Amino acid sequence: MDDMSEEIAAFLHTRNGGIIFYGVDDLGTVIGSDLKRQDFDQRIQNSVRNTISPAPHIEVWDRNVMGSKVILVTIPPWDRKSLYQYTKNGKYLIRKGTNKFALRPDELKKLSNGQYVV
Repeated sequence: MDDMSEEIAAFLHTRNGGIIFYGVDDLGTVIGSDLKRQDFDQRIQNSVRNTISPAPHIEVWDRNVMGSKVILVTIPPWDRKSLYQYTKNGKYLIRKGTNKFALRPDELKKLSNGQYVV
């Protein structure tokens, strides 16, 4: 769950937030979730609370996709005020395309001033 929390931390600094699909592989194939939504929700909420500061509000949903259960984690757009630190490595992260990066000092300064980086 910590890997997913790191992805969430990166989405938190983006203009549109994001959605993570648990139960869909990297190629887009629906494989289904190996966890019930309630179990997944408890695990991810605890992980987020313990690895991202300040702790953000995320939502967890489940949907039936092509006969398989997929869990969606929705991450809100950046509020242009909060700076979210991934406490496992002490870095501030951002999502760019399909990749996550540690913010450079100039990017962190932009965020501190309420400006979008991406």
